[in-house]
This record gives sequence, C-alpha cells and structure tokens, in this order.
Amino acid sequence: MNNITFQKLRAADFEYFSHIAGVVSEIRNAFEKTPEMEGTLALTCALLYDTLEDTP
Repeated sequence: MNNITFQKLRAADFEYFSHIAGVVSEIRNAFEKTPEMEGTLALTCALLYDTLEDTP
C-alpha cells in the first residue's frame, strides 16, 4: 500500500499561493520594462519577505 496522502488545498492556502503568483507576475512585468533591473534579486527578496511576513 502506498503511504502518500493527498491533501486538499484550503481557501487560505489558495489565497497565499495566489498572492505569491501575483507578486512574481508584478516583478516579471517590471523586469520586462526595466531590463537593467536585477530580476533574480527582486524575486528572491519578494519571496523571502512574504515568507517572513506570513510565518508565525
């Protein structure tokens, strides 16, 4: 028997992932309009900020 458990995504989880996707999209759009922008650094900082902000 397989020990993999399938979890349903809660509404709160969906909102969290949706927010991160929105942030990534905004940074990507900014990067396309400002090629000299450090895209990798911006994405890393945004994801780190969101992680720290949402961690109890």
